[in-house]
Amino acid sequence: MNENPFTKRGLRPPTFNQSGDGGNRDVLNATSVNNTGEQQKRKDEQKQSRTPIDLPGHIFPFMPEGVQPLDFRKLCLVTPATIKLPFLTFTAPEGTRTVFQAYAIFSDALNSDLSEFIPEVDGQRVFPYHGDPTNNFKMSLGLAPDISNNALIPAQLILEPRQTITFFVTNTDTVDVAMGVRLVGYFDASAKRVTPRFGG
Repeated sequence: MNENPFTKRGLRPPTFNQSGDGGNRDVLNATSVNNTGEQQKRKDEQKQSRTPIDLPGHIFPFMPEGVQPLDFRKLCLVTPATIKLPFLTFTAPEGTRTVFQAYAIFSDALNSDLSEFIPEVDGQRVFPYHGDPTNNFKMSLGLAPDISNNALIPAQLILEPRQTITFFVTNTDTVDVAMGVRLVGYFDASAKRVTPRFGG
């Protein structure tokens, strides 16, 4: 006959709660608080209504509730000897504020010195400190080999009604170059119109 090793040494054999209420079977209701009053206090705090959090509208990819999202994309071949060709143009509509939170550029040029993207709003360069700081902030390199979310560059740009943003492209190479632009943001008809400083 095998004797229980716990009984042999005068120890109480281990048991578990068969009922499923409390004890070591009630793992989902485990708490680090032993005091009953403190436990009740924590339960009451968890039942309280949640406080909504409203993040600033320029944070990407967050968008305020109730706005119309924007996602403009264009990709095509740019022929050799193209200088400052209007590539993508958008005019902000009346009655709403247009907020762009991020953009992406793409070029398959073998030499980035031979291609360029120039974003302008009403003829004035925007994002003046985006690009190559050693070459007058020339914008020619994207962040990924496409215009997916991985290629998006965070940037806050607000257009008032009738303002126009245009991405110009240049290709001074001897071959066609695939170039692309993407703009991501939203229309916001509820916000007050405030014109921030932009450009150089």
